[in-house]
Amino acid sequence: MKKKDRRRYTKKEMQGSATLQPRLKPGLKRSERNMPHTQVVKDKLKLLPDKPGCYLMKDSNGIIIYIGKAKVLKNRVRSYFTGSHSGKTLQLVMQISDFDLIITKSEAEALLLESNLIKAHKPKYNILLKDDKSYPFIALTTDEHTRLIITRQPRKKYKALYGPYSSASSARAVVDMLNFMYPLRKCKILPKKECLYYHIGQCLAPCILPITQEEYEPYVEKVQQFLKGDTAPVINDLKARMSDASERMEYERALEFRDMLNAVDMLVTKQTVHMKIDDDVDIFAYSYDDVLVAIQVFHVRGGKLVTRESTIAEYFDDPIEVFYSYILQFYNLEHVMKPKMVYLDKALDISTLNEALDLKIIQPQRGEKKNLVDLATENAAASLEQKKQLYLQQVGRTLGAVEQLGELLGIATPTRIEIFDTANLGNDAIVSAVVVFHNGEPSKRDYRRYKIQSIKEQDDYGALREVLYRRYYRMMMEDKPLPQLIIVDGGIGHVNVAREQLAQLNINIPVVGLAKNDRHKTTALVGLDNEKINLKEHKELFYMLSNMQEEVHRFVIDYHRKLRTKLSLNSRLDHIPGIGEQRKKLLLTTFGSLNKIMEATVDDLAAVIPLKLAQEVYNYLQSDEE
Repeated sequence: MKKKDRRRYTKKEMQGSATLQPRLKPGLKRSERNMPHTQVVKDKLKLLPDKPGCYLMKDSNGIIIYIGKAKVLKNRVRSYFTGSHSGKTLQLVMQISDFDLIITKSEAEALLLESNLIKAHKPKYNILLKDDKSYPFIALTTDEHTRLIITRQPRKKYKALYGPYSSASSARAVVDMLNFMYPLRKCKILPKKECLYYHIGQCLAPCILPITQEEYEPYVEKVQQFLKGDTAPVINDLKARMSDASERMEYERALEFRDMLNAVDMLVTKQTVHMKIDDDVDIFAYSYDDVLVAIQVFHVRGGKLVTRESTIAEYFDDPIEVFYSYILQFYNLEHVMKPKMVYLDKALDISTLNEALDLKIIQPQRGEKKNLVDLATENAAASLEQKKQLYLQQVGRTLGAVEQLGELLGIATPTRIEIFDTANLGNDAIVSAVVVFHNGEPSKRDYRRYKIQSIKEQDDYGALREVLYRRYYRMMMEDKPLPQLIIVDGGIGHVNVAREQLAQLNINIPVVGLAKNDRHKTTALVGLDNEKINLKEHKELFYMLSNMQEEVHRFVIDYHRKLRTKLSLNSRLDHIPGIGEQRKKLLLTTFGSLNKIMEATVDDLAAVIPLKLAQEVYNYLQSDEE
């Protein structure tokens, strides 16, 4: 639009105001409407597997915001999107736009993997797991007289490291049992005299006695033997001691030995996600059909699976060659750090790839390393199947639904559709917005929002007239292509107002509306002859239009909320003498929001602005609140 056209619009230009009372749209919270999840999420929920694993929740920007684990992915993930939620859970659910899954072999494995993924991605909603704690390991220290300890810092240097263990209590019970069985050193710093452990026979007291390595090492070796999996000697010894205590009627002592035996049974063995792999390794696997190839990359660092990458693409030749090409391109990326080796399926011919890739390639034949390759292959196949199902469903709900809409209305397929909505709270911050869809898919770069200028009180019809005028007058001036269909979020009244405004601009574009029932649920499409088309009879079309309606409502409400916050800040702080733009900005930057400024004490405010002014700000905001 030319500079002279960038002006405030009068009521006369907007064709006057309507006499009907407008429908109030008070910026409902998302929790007060139907769950606003994307169609991708809804489709994926139908395809969840009955297997354990981890799920990675993402926001609209594709950022991982929460990672969790589940014994049955289908049940756990669905629980987020069904039923009612409150507090933090509701806040999380309202931001989920997509999710990924990683299938594992067991729940314990998923638990360990969850910890690794959270440490790698640091999702904002895993607040309780953001510290540096991890799953416990049992370690033998490098002291002259080795100690047996529990550590959550496996990267430190130890003589030997065992774990991780999913349960700290079971790991502690095992350490206590081994310390009871074998009199190893207990004190981190050697005291000047013997401690209680020496007097009860659980320490050799190297602090005061000249204990040689020849005397000490046999105990260390027995501990290592047990932790490596040879538990029979310890179990037999415990059973003998328990039986002996029972015969002497020392039942409390016998119970202690029984608890030690239970601790041995509860030992958590290493899962697939914590393999016997000391080096950094990447595992590549693939799955394909007649059209698509899915490639999975598992990154093992420090013996733990910390993350994965998934790619699905069309191929036009040999999918194996596409797989090899992907690996080579993958390591040419600047951000990718090369591991020490790569694992691939044993059935592949890697002779060519071995020459081209400056990495050691291993094809495991059996054991835990092969299990990792199989797990990556299983995830690739699952991703491929999910992609196929989503594609088939989305085609029906996008381009297929657009074609169906054109047929119902008796017009050519409307490949470009624009939908409008308005938001206000009483007479404050009246705004409108338009979102654009191409072939049923959102075109976010074409979204626009408008602050309504011609009306000062809630008037949906007046706002609709203004936004349509500004939108299409400018598009005509700039010679931009117009849409094939316009949708307004409203019934027959809104449709008629839109048609009248377009007629004033001499624009001939079909206009339809989305009508709601008494419960404010969209049920019908207002057609070109103002007839109501029951959307429940056209399932795919109903899903597409609901998605469009939700998208424009989200877009306009976000703008409305930002504008209200800005107006609220201006209306309160601007009336305080001595508070200009710089101090207002300083207060907001320091405290984060107007609510936080209102909660601040005089001393808090005085740390930012002069004391006398701080008192005035405090008095004004408190009286204003009252």
